[in-house]
Amino acid sequence: MHQSFGTMTLEDGPSVAFDAVRALRRYRVLAEMEARNVDVLMVGRGGNPKYVAGSRGLTLLGSRPFAPTCVLVRHTRDVHLLSISDEGVPLEIPHAHLFPISWNPMNLMMRLAQIPGTTDARVIAVDGLTPLFETLLHNTFPDAELVDGDDLVRSVRRIKSHEEIAIIRTACALAEASLAGALDALEPGVSERELLGAFEHAMARNGVTTPGQEGAFCVTTHEPADPVSLAGAALRHIPGDRVVRDGDLVALHAIVQYGGYEGGVGRTWRVGSGGASPSPAEVALAARGRRALDALVAECVPGRAAVAFRRAWEATGEPLPALPIVTGVGLGMEPPIVGVGGPGSGGEGRWLIEEGMVLAVQVCVCDPGVATWFARETVAVSDMSPEVLSRFGWGPLG
Repeated sequence: MHQSFGTMTLEDGPSVAFDAVRALRRYRVLAEMEARNVDVLMVGRGGNPKYVAGSRGLTLLGSRPFAPTCVLVRHTRDVHLLSISDEGVPLEIPHAHLFPISWNPMNLMMRLAQIPGTTDARVIAVDGLTPLFETLLHNTFPDAELVDGDDLVRSVRRIKSHEEIAIIRTACALAEASLAGALDALEPGVSERELLGAFEHAMARNGVTTPGQEGAFCVTTHEPADPVSLAGAALRHIPGDRVVRDGDLVALHAIVQYGGYEGGVGRTWRVGSGGASPSPAEVALAARGRRALDALVAECVPGRAAVAFRRAWEATGEPLPALPIVTGVGLGMEPPIVGVGGPGSGGEGRWLIEEGMVLAVQVCVCDPGVATWFARETVAVSDMSPEVLSRFGWGPLG
């Protein structure tokens, strides 16, 4: 029985049954393994274990060297997890399917070999390898061919079900509600770090303690000595001790995780305690940013190549900023990535936008004598028209 409580509860019952979401994800992964003739999938990178197993992460602290933390065997359809307890492990994964962590990699290999179906495997898909683990896996499973498991899982992850989009929509709502808490603290005299603290406090009060990344709250109004140029406009992602002044423009960027999925929103807000109107230069800067944002959102339709986003941006006449203008979003950042960090225009041409994808589109434009203007929207691709999942207002700059 699904219990009707929590963030996603509606008056007629819960909007998403997470056990059904997990079952559908595993069904899709197993179908892809069947299509690729993969016997065993071993994953440990990014959101792949979360997608396959649905286990709840307890912390994001520390380094994450590769290890096969989640194993899915096609023949038995069983999931096995690297875990020392049942905390955060879905009920459909029995305790007997947990194998403990070890500082000795040979002990880990021994436990992998004890999983039913692994020693008979002829094809094992792995989503990341260090030279050490590649050697260990070859020695432990000498008759198996190692293939790319990251491509396998990502090919399944890129299309979201209606339930997954509902979870991302909730994550966006949580990000916006938490961002509203930061806006309540946005007044002359507050520091960027204090704004981050207000956001984190509001996020915790909303029942979430895991941001997708640390929120970016930074003054973007340029000082005369600021080394800013039109090319490569960028957003400072690490808040500092800079104090907000009356009339400053402040970038607010919030990403929140819910159920492992990320939802985010970004805005640029003008601080005004005296009722002064934005200057014509500030209004013009915001208008440039909104035009670029609208151009990107308009490209979120099935059948377009990802390179269309780059061309739409170039058509605005704005220099490409020093951050991605489009990324896939779900259990963290996903392909396609357009702009900084992506494969370039050649690689972007090979990615097609499909119905069911969820994309984060973001813009960053600059006037060296005024400020930098930033915004981000989360958009679901549908067969009708782009559905903007983030709904936050635009503030004094409109």
